[in-house]
Amino acid sequence: MNENLEKRVQALEDILAIQHLKHAYLNACDAKDVQAMIETFVISNCKIDYGPVGSFTNRDDLAKVFQEAACHDYMLESHHAHNPIIKIIDANHATGHWSLTYNLINTIWQKFFKRQHVMTTCLNLIMLTTQLLKLSMPTMQLAIGR
Repeated sequence: MNENLEKRVQALEDILAIQHLKHAYLNACDAKDVQAMIETFVISNCKIDYGPVGSFTNRDDLAKVFQEAACHDYMLESHHAHNPIIKIIDANHATGHWSLTYNLINTIWQKFFKRQHVMTTCLNLIMLTTQLLKLSMPTMQLAIGR
């Protein structure tokens, strides 16, 4: 196969893998599935920056905060990432930019919250020999097996 064509196909596969992983993360958050949510992150040596919620260097610390803050039956959440712009920089780096619409219905307070913002994400593609997809958001470390 033409080397240029192979690179283009690989870039498309990487972009789709990044989109899939982002959606897997958001779906896990909506489902309040702690295990599925943390499985989208690399196990260690990562930087997870959630702004006012906190910064984490491993996914287990994030899981504890997520469990305490978000995993309540009375909170109905809906995350919608859309309009992705993902640029593959090289075999190990990419940048990503999504718009996010977030809805929260708190059934105890009987309040509806809606937030829309733009999420810019730096992606660090880590090459692995196995077929893994792991990320650390919003500074993501994504491992894509090739």
